[in-house]
Amino acid sequence: MKSLRNQKIGLIACSNGRDSDQRPEIEKMKTFLAETYHIQTVEAATLYKKQGRLESGTPKERAEALHQLYKDEEVKAIFDLSGGDLANQVLPYLDFEWIKAHSKPFIGYSDLTSLLNPIYKFTGLQGYYFLLTNIIRSATSRTAFEKIFINCQPIELQGKWIGQQKCMEGIVIGGNIRCLLKLAGTPYFPDVQNKVVLLEALSGLEARLEAYIAQYEQLGVFENCAGILAGQFTEASENGLDGFINELFRDLSFRYDIPVFRTSQIGHAKASIPFSIGEKISMQTKF
Repeated sequence: MKSLRNQKIGLIACSNGRDSDQRPEIEKMKTFLAETYHIQTVEAATLYKKQGRLESGTPKERAEALHQLYKDEEVKAIFDLSGGDLANQVLPYLDFEWIKAHSKPFIGYSDLTSLLNPIYKFTGLQGYYFLLTNIIRSATSRTAFEKIFINCQPIELQGKWIGQQKCMEGIVIGGNIRCLLKLAGTPYFPDVQNKVVLLEALSGLEARLEAYIAQYEQLGVFENCAGILAGQFTEASENGLDGFINELFRDLSFRYDIPVFRTSQIGHAKASIPFSIGEKISMQTKF
């Protein structure tokens, strides 16, 4: 994508609306973008919660607001600042042909997994897994944002291989382990054939994570994908379960003969970096 310096970007909440007490942080972020990169922001009408509600608008209203940001030719990228549970409500109201005709990247994280993947599936458009407000929370996140969205430079993932294979190639799909499963059994679930599947989680300890993995197995994901990119598992790591996470994915690597790469750079932490959904990656061990 082209640099966002001196451009306009759209801000929206397609999942749970933002609380009014988050407005100061969002305004601080907007000021930082304007003063540092001369990026102007266009707020959708569906950004903050409606009074007494969790959402920023009805599913149809959120979809229409998203369409408007795609329609605005001055808006060069759309950043969703939300998360939570409600993003999949919007799917039936999206016109993917319209989105494809007004091509621009969609950026969001967590529950926006359920929009990032259908947008890629039906339009072929590349998006990014990232929460924009992290740029004023973390110097690491801010540096990564600048490298990718301002200077248009790639970032090499840091982490470690789990299992025997130490190379992986394919288009990346996925995101949050729970939210991707919300698409299971629907037309919106991505094609996993020869894809690299990104999986990360904010919450979940042993039983819940094992249950998620079992459902992915039952969907045939691991026997058809090109590999797994395991990101942060925040609650599990905070509870000393990194060894459990490694064993969980090591077992998948050996049973399905697929590569697994684990990184702490992608997920819910404030220092997370933007990572592309719908882009082909090629990774291998360096000697």
